[in-house]
Parts: sequence; structure tokens; C-alpha cells
Amino acid sequence: MAINGSNFFDAPLAERSNIYEFGSFRLDAGQRILTLEGQIIRLSPKMFELLLYFVEHPNQVIEKDTLMREVWRDAIVEDANLTVHISNLRKALNGDLGRAVSIETFPKVGYRFSAEVSTLNQESADPKPSSVDHLDQLVAIRSQSKAAIMWAAVAAIVLVIGGIAFWVATPTPTRVPLMIRVAGTENSASIALSPDGQYIAHAISKFGKRALTMTNVGSGSSVQLIPPDDSLYYGMKFSRDNSYLYFVRLQNDQFTLDRIPVLGGQIVNIMNDSPQEFAISPDGSKICYVRRLPNGVSSMNVANSDGTGEREIAQRMMPDNYSVYDIAWSPV
Repeated sequence: MAINGSNFFDAPLAERSNIYEFGSFRLDAGQRILTLEGQIIRLSPKMFELLLYFVEHPNQVIEKDTLMREVWRDAIVEDANLTVHISNLRKALNGDLGRAVSIETFPKVGYRFSAEVSTLNQESADPKPSSVDHLDQLVAIRSQSKAAIMWAAVAAIVLVIGGIAFWVATPTPTRVPLMIRVAGTENSASIALSPDGQYIAHAISKFGKRALTMTNVGSGSSVQLIPPDDSLYYGMKFSRDNSYLYFVRLQNDQFTLDRIPVLGGQIVNIMNDSPQEFAISPDGSKICYVRRLPNGVSSMNVANSDGTGEREIAQRMMPDNYSVYDIAWSPV
């Protein structure tokens, strides 16, 4: 059953089990596989969904906004991203020597998938045998001539090896990462991403003031943690359990290390006269940082995550000072 209309991709997977043939290609919607004369053409998930939408709407001029709305339903996508995916689809379909398939561009309007598309349901589809099937058939042949059997088997092996070599040599479309602009971060600095990837902490600059802000990557909603003031923010880091944000703030010519819940709350001062950068231990119980001392000495220090129990663990003299910025704990 073919499913048309704007709600095509809302259909359950079981209802999208058609197999389509166009040119030398076969597209299996249920298995999400595109083949060219039995050889698999590798596509990224979004490239496959874009091609599937084209195949369901052949020989129609489809507007760009429609394609971006139907294929990238849960993401903000720019025209450039659609253009890249169209270009990669054209490369993938270029293997059809008969040139019976094309994607035409209509400037400032959209695209048209030009091809004669035939639809097969899952039951009536006639799968094309693989090279291994041919080998099984040839080996099963019984002949009075052992030499004939041997040569048939050798020929089948050569075909299999040749098919593998062709598959390896065939260029595959480049996977293009989907880049999504997170709204509200255009004028931000000192950005940090939470370990679970759900939140971005950033200082938004406006009219010479900076506000510490937390933004949900998925929804784009934001919470202002600290209102705008003259402070500068450095070295922001999330706790490993995503509960707290640690940050260094320069205020009134003094650096302080502070902590605040990720969705706002009371600010807790961890350390005064703190360095600009620090690292949190994997279990969240310790912090590590470098201090610059008089006479060209740098010291590596460790303290509890609440700022207590500071102790020096190593020293270095110029010119072999420890880097203030390149600090990290081992994973365990």
C-alpha cells in the first residue's frame, strides 16, 4: 500500500514496507535498503528518507520548505543542508548507466525526482539472487563430468570475488553531519556542554554586560542563572551527574570559583583567588588546578570539590612551568 500526503513519515514502519523499482535501482522501504543491480548503495538515514519521499512523489516539483518539513521534522534545517543532501543523492544515483533517474533543480522553488517508479508489495517482490545463491546452485548441480563441476565452481568463486572487489571500489556518498543552530547562543562566550548533551551553559553578551544562561539543546528553552552584570566567565564545567555548573567569575578584579544548580538556585562560593581553569575528578569529589607562584614557580594543586583541603602535589620552575589551561584527570 503506497502512502501519500504530508503525513507519510508518520505512518508505522509496518505500513511502509513497499519495494520500489526505478531505473536500475530497487528501494526497500521496510528494510531501508537501496540496491543497484543487487549491490547495496549506502546512504545516511536522512539521505534515505529524502530519497524515499522523492520516490513516493515521482515527477512532481516539490518545494524546498516541504522537503525540509517532511524529512527534518524535529530539527531546524537551512537550505544549505538540503542542498548538500541533494548533491550526495545525485552522486549515489549516478551509478545508473541508463540515466533513467535524475533530480532536477528548479531555482528558488524546489526539486523534481524524474523517474518511472513501479511499486511492489513485500509479498510479490521477486528478490534478486545474490552471488552466494548462484554458488549454491552451481555446487548443487550434478554432472557426469567432474571437470565441468570444478570449472563451474571456479567460475562462481571468481564472480563472488569480482562482486566484492566492485563493491569495495564503488564510491559511497559522504556522510554529512547534520548541523543544527542552537537558538539564543549567537552572542555567547565560555560555552560548556553537559555530559548528557542536553544542556549548554553560556554567557550571553549584550550592551557590555554578560548574563550566565542555561539552554536546553532539544527544546531551545533557556533559564537565566545570573542576571547581566560586568562579570567575565571562564572555565565553565558541569558536574558528572549534570546537577551543578562550576564556573570561574572575574568580578571586581578578583577570580572566584563558584557553583550553581543547572536550572538555577543559590550560588555557592568554592574558592576565592582561584585560577581561570580547573578540572573535576571522575567521581566529582576533587578539583585540580595550577597556581602561578612568585619567582617563576608553578604548582599543581588538588582540593575537595567544595574548596576545602587544598594541597600542593607538585612544582615546576620556569621555563618548564605547568600549563594553566591544559588540565585533565585520568578517566579512572
